[in-house]
Amino acid sequence: MNASKKNDSKDNHASAVDSEEARQRRRKRSWFESLHLVSNLNDQRKDYERLRRMYLLENTSKIDYDDDGDEQSPITIMRRHDFESIYRTKDIARVVSMDTRRLMLGEGSPASRGFWRRREVQSVLVRAMTVYLLKSNEEYKQGLHELIAVMFCVMRRASVGIDGEGVDDDDEEEEEEEEVDDLDVSVCEGETNDDLFDVRFIEHDCFMTFNAFVQNKHLRVLEYYRNNNSPEFIDEYCERFKRAMYFADEECFHSFDIEPRMFLPRYLKLCYVREFSYDDVLQLWDAFIVSGFNEGSVTNNKEEKTKDFFEAVAVASVLTCRTDIIDAARKNSKDANFDKFGTILKRVNKLPPGIDIKAIIDRARDIASRRSRAKHGYDDKSMIKNSNDSLLEEEEKEEGDFDESPFKGSIFAAMLEIREDYVLE
Repeated sequence: MNASKKNDSKDNHASAVDSEEARQRRRKRSWFESLHLVSNLNDQRKDYERLRRMYLLENTSKIDYDDDGDEQSPITIMRRHDFESIYRTKDIARVVSMDTRRLMLGEGSPASRGFWRRREVQSVLVRAMTVYLLKSNEEYKQGLHELIAVMFCVMRRASVGIDGEGVDDDDEEEEEEEEVDDLDVSVCEGETNDDLFDVRFIEHDCFMTFNAFVQNKHLRVLEYYRNNNSPEFIDEYCERFKRAMYFADEECFHSFDIEPRMFLPRYLKLCYVREFSYDDVLQLWDAFIVSGFNEGSVTNNKEEKTKDFFEAVAVASVLTCRTDIIDAARKNSKDANFDKFGTILKRVNKLPPGIDIKAIIDRARDIASRRSRAKHGYDDKSMIKNSNDSLLEEEEKEEGDFDESPFKGSIFAAMLEIREDYVLE
């Protein structure tokens, strides 16, 4: 009897593993097709081999040899090396390694920090990110490591399933962190091919999908990183959030008096990685990559449609807290000591569990479509009734006497509960 139960348990586990691997294979294929990576897969893998050798091997090799195979003198080596490039490469590797060691993606991902501290995992993420930054000449910003980690999980599971993701309890213990600084590329050299799920090219495919995703002209994720210190840029997308929320739910909009810059930059920079479970994040990214990049729009402007949809997900996510937001506003009107500001801020920084991600996607598409139509005069006037006047009236009310009550009570406790945003230890 017990043996039968054990066999059934093993069969169920094998079925779950097979199902996860099959699901991730379908996802990887659809992403590669949407990002136009399938047709020249072999050439792009070869290109990554070339870039990796150029940036990580030639620039960081410790011993150089002349044409006869004899070791060159230290002076000759110093003259040939670009020490500025070597320093930047090592510095990028150090910072990325520090960030990836603290990775904790949502439920459904490799949930153990021990997994992300494995040297083979660290090496892949550090090499792929370093090559990307050196090739694109982008500055590393904290948060990019979380995006490439999602890509790595999808590529890995598509090739090997979830086997090997678990760790022993001993691996969870805090230990002295060892930097991944050798950037060894010889361990993953080999003949490239067109097999989409070849386990030898998980790193190559991780780099390719990450590069295509963040560089895509329709989504333009990098804008949120490049303009992170630009008040004008942040004000623009915060204003877009307010107007989209007004169109979507006017009652909730008037009850919601939290400044979007207190949560929206994290939503957009991390593509909602921290807001939902890992599986829900992948469904969102499916919509961004597969649906968003291929659908038309009422204005025949695919770039605008995808961007509107991407930002509309933030509105749809906040509206899942609609009941809490309106209740908090009502309690505040009856009780002056009630901390409305802190209550709402805490809620939007930690969305409730069990959210229907498909409903969020559908609502975000509706919001993006209505917003696009409103901007271009394709919808009826009732939808955009004096929205500018209403927003101005709200702003004029806010310009009156300064009300310091939101900064009392438990606001500081709410701020402290915001999940750790890029604080280096």
